[in-house]
Amino acid sequence: MAGREEMGRGPCPCGGGEIVVTRCTPDHGWPSNNVWWECELNCERCQKEFTIFSESDDPRPKVVRRTDFEEHKRREDAWHLKRQSIMETDRVTAVIQQLASRLEQEKP
Repeated sequence: MAGREEMGRGPCPCGGGEIVVTRCTPDHGWPSNNVWWECELNCERCQKEFTIFSESDDPRPKVVRRTDFEEHKRREDAWHLKRQSIMETDRVTAVIQQLASRLEQEKP
């Protein structure tokens, strides 16, 4: 069981409920992630319009509109698909093979 410490409570966007932020730490000495955050949006009205979101480069949770989150996710998914399609092109595959061959030649 991870260690949990409530860090704060505050009003939700409509004021009819609350947001609870909890700081979590692993319960063992060899974590790959030392701290993570959990957030609760305790308001039925706000849960319809908002969600809680965090990114890997900034794990602090943020309250965002669901429509904005869905658009962000759609764009992120499109970026990943485009990146994958580029990596699968003949030109990129050839460059990777050339690099692998060169590295193999340079092994002691």
